[in-house]
Amino acid sequence: MKILRAFGWWLWVVPVILTLGSGSTTQAKPEFAKKESRACTYCHVKLGDKELNETGKYYKDHNFTFEGYQPAQTPK
Repeated sequence: MKILRAFGWWLWVVPVILTLGSGSTTQAKPEFAKKESRACTYCHVKLGDKELNETGKYYKDHNFTFEGYQPAQTPK
């Protein structure tokens, strides 16, 4: 029981630290929209959402550049 009391605070401290540190790389970056002169929804499924669409996934996977990007053709 003494061990649980001594280390019990880790049960809530570690998850809090991991949660606070995990979101920093997944945030949408307004500077990308400004740099590329595009609306946020050019790369994101919807405004304010972190989920990327096809274009955003390409941008992320290609070192944050649209070089060589060819949008998918929409069926007619």
